[in-house]
Amino acid sequence: MMEDGTLASGAEDNLVLLWNSGRMDCCFTFTGHTKQIWDVITMEPTKVASASEDRTIRIWDLVSGKCSKVLRGHKEGVFCLLYVEGKMIASGSKDDTIRTWNYMVWFGFFEKFIVNRQDRTSMFLLGIRRRLGV
Repeated sequence: MMEDGTLASGAEDNLVLLWNSGRMDCCFTFTGHTKQIWDVITMEPTKVASASEDRTIRIWDLVSGKCSKVLRGHKEGVFCLLYVEGKMIASGSKDDTIRTWNYMVWFGFFEKFIVNRQDRTSMFLLGIRRRLGV
């Protein structure tokens, strides 16, 4: 949830939706992903990021209403994201890797991390938090 109470969501329809939490109605729709969305995170008061089965991460600017960056590098769908404030995004993929993305230049650094196929999300978060010390 963002500071103003707005919620962001993504689903099988390939859309990122912004919701007014007070009225519970959709106030904006972002389009661009070509397959279902697995995760949406808040990065800053004016940015959200989404992870998709289409193997991309999209950074959405809430002021302009547009996608400001598409991050590519995973070989399979991206299923979870972690934002380290002001530093980076880490992404976990079905290709059993974690990639870290430098926030200032959006350059992807490859990190190989074999995850337990039975519990990818938990392993991803535990591994990346240990690595980053958060």
